[in-house]
Amino acid sequence: MSDSMETSAGAATKPTPESVEGVGSTTARASSVSEWVDSEKNTVLRFTRSMPGLDGHTAWQVLAAEDARPFLFLQSQSQSSLTLLVIEPRLVVENYSPVIAREVLSEFGFDDAAHHLLLSIVTVGSNGRSTMNLKAPIVVCPSSMKAVQVILESGDWPIHYPLYPDDTGEDPNE
Repeated sequence: MSDSMETSAGAATKPTPESVEGVGSTTARASSVSEWVDSEKNTVLRFTRSMPGLDGHTAWQVLAAEDARPFLFLQSQSQSSLTLLVIEPRLVVENYSPVIAREVLSEFGFDDAAHHLLLSIVTVGSNGRSTMNLKAPIVVCPSSMKAVQVILESGDWPIHYPLYPDDTGEDPNE
């Protein structure tokens, strides 16, 4: 048995309550973040440790706004003005399959057999260029609502991966 496993799965302007739908705990197995979000209400992710630079923020409400799809928002439960924009990385990079050591997942209380989903934090630059962090995905276990941001030790995944083709028309996936 291998000692690692392949998983599947910037601050943003705070969405208004009228445009946001809460997302809740689940025991169902979802094959994508969109499927998971569409099937749930009132989801609060419990991070097993704070994300780097966000000490003390371990409970995050998942919010979906129809006009912002495929993006989601993570809103801190301890500071509602702190909201992160996230996306399922495979929607942008089809071959995104980071290898996360089983020891890392078990260290944070994740069951090896549990089904995991991935999210990437999106940063919208002052120049309008949007990027997502592929080096430190958020691993979510929908059945337990646990989450952890993992900094990948292996692979060449960048911290600032462009979401959209640049002005030359080149596809950043190639």
